[in-house]
Amino acid sequence: MNRSILIVICDFIVLSVLSLSFGVAPGSYSYSGTGTRVDDYTASLLISELKKQALRLESSRKKLVENQQKLGYLEGREKQLKKINAELIKTRSRLEFLHHKLKSRKGEIGQLSSEQLQRQIEKELYKRSKLKVKMDRLASELEFQKNKYADAVSELHSAQNTLTEARDEISRKDLKIKVNAEKFKQIDQQLSGTRSELQAARKRLTETSSQLAVRKHNLSQAAGQIRELGVLLRSARADAKDNLVDLSYAKGRLSATEKELAETRSSLNRSRKNTYVKDLELAEARKKIDNLQKMLHSAVKDLSAAKGNLLAVRKEASSATSELHAVRTEMVKMEGVTSNARSELENAKKQLADAEEKLRSDALDKYFKTALKVVFEIREKRFLFDYRNNETFFLPELRWKGKHYIAGGLQEMTGIFREITGHSKVAMLQYMISKPKAENKSVPAAGPLRALYADNRVCMLEVPSSGGEAMDILTFSKLKKRGLNNLTLFKDQAFGKDAVSLNGRCSLNLDKGDRYLYIRNTGRRASGQVKGEVGDFIVTKQGEFAGVVVAVRKFDFGRREVAKCFVFPDNFNPDDAYRIPIVRQAGELYFNAFARSVEKMVSRVKKIEQSRPWHFHY
Repeated sequence: MNRSILIVICDFIVLSVLSLSFGVAPGSYSYSGTGTRVDDYTASLLISELKKQALRLESSRKKLVENQQKLGYLEGREKQLKKINAELIKTRSRLEFLHHKLKSRKGEIGQLSSEQLQRQIEKELYKRSKLKVKMDRLASELEFQKNKYADAVSELHSAQNTLTEARDEISRKDLKIKVNAEKFKQIDQQLSGTRSELQAARKRLTETSSQLAVRKHNLSQAAGQIRELGVLLRSARADAKDNLVDLSYAKGRLSATEKELAETRSSLNRSRKNTYVKDLELAEARKKIDNLQKMLHSAVKDLSAAKGNLLAVRKEASSATSELHAVRTEMVKMEGVTSNARSELENAKKQLADAEEKLRSDALDKYFKTALKVVFEIREKRFLFDYRNNETFFLPELRWKGKHYIAGGLQEMTGIFREITGHSKVAMLQYMISKPKAENKSVPAAGPLRALYADNRVCMLEVPSSGGEAMDILTFSKLKKRGLNNLTLFKDQAFGKDAVSLNGRCSLNLDKGDRYLYIRNTGRRASGQVKGEVGDFIVTKQGEFAGVVVAVRKFDFGRREVAKCFVFPDNFNPDDAYRIPIVRQAGELYFNAFARSVEKMVSRVKKIEQSRPWHFHY
């Protein structure tokens, strides 16, 4: 039957009975007021219906209270709850009233009381029922508020933890953004410098081309002048030959004249008698001698002038030859400047060629042969959203005293190093090992991770042998004896992509007992080079594992940056390490041992970073 209809029927029956009689009484008992008597059967039916109605109302009230607690406060449900509480109070008061009347007599419904007594009893019963319902409601509300308070406290703690983690994440991202901005700024500066150098080279090339054109024009003019001088020289030589011929002719004439003069003198001596005739002949001879002497003097003058012209022509030819040599020397110089400008423009091609040559180095070949792919996955259960972290590393397989390991930075190998605490609920943790080109044959590592006592920032993980080649570990004394040339820096997540030579960028400090290798990330020699970062590792040209980068620090207000690389000591032993379990302990739901161990390592690493000094020289 519908609950509302049943309630209406019960109310109608009870009100009818109460309106006819203020109580139940035996047949022989008189009472004041108006009313009728009700027999035992009718009273029992009324009590049974009232009890059923009270049970239904109580059940409905409990359901509404539970819905309010589970689903939250709702005004409609609250009004319905108040209405049911009022009906329940009325039903209980009527039930108590009938019970009281039935107990006043034995065998039949009790006697009718006076009107004043009846009202007082009804009031008391109504108050008791109302107080009981109110107490029940207050108790349920108190329990609900307690549960709500406990939930709010737990949510507050979770929200505080989440806020702390979010702030840490924001600070790390801000730091990363600043580092990236600094990198972009340096790259922009390098690009601007390269552009300016390229523009200067183009400008020098243009100037050189113009100078070369001017020099070519001057050279062509000088060649023309040389040709003209050659023509003049040939003509001067021809004139000199003609003058020599004339001179020889004049000399012949002079000798002939001298002979004639001798003959004339002899004839003069022989024929003095014919003085007049001889005087005339003598005068003529003297005239001829004078003319011949004049001709001889003019010939001598012409010969001197020809010799002077010949010397001048020779000087002009010599100066033209020296100028030609100077022009040729200047042309050679211009060709050298032009070749230098072209070589500057081809620096990028040479750098690419050098990079390709580095890719063919022995260190890179050894790395490709020994590299293992490490897929690290961790999931932390949190209040709102679970934290997940997936990382992939390409680390070389190391061989030490018959066992095989991989080595890396503790921060990278534990995934959420800065965020995990001893109370973290790490629900999933796995390290899958495989060759880079054989992902379907990956095997899980059983661990544990070993944080070395020599430096807790470096950890090692024992792995099964891949069956291929493995790298040997180079200790500090062997590195010092070998020297710092031909070292190559590898990125732990790039699989050889950003490998770079460290020639001229490394240094050791042996005076103060410092057993670290320092890499200059900034400076003149490190311009444009890949920087060393935490987790990167170093391999020699002979294919030996030299160390792991554990810290990076800036000096001189950020103008200089240095990476600190851990080198394995001579008495190195992988068992001398703090063990971090990476498997779930028996009977545990989460990886609690891993979380507690990593939390301890955080404090140890902070002490190491604060206590160990930096000894390096630029």
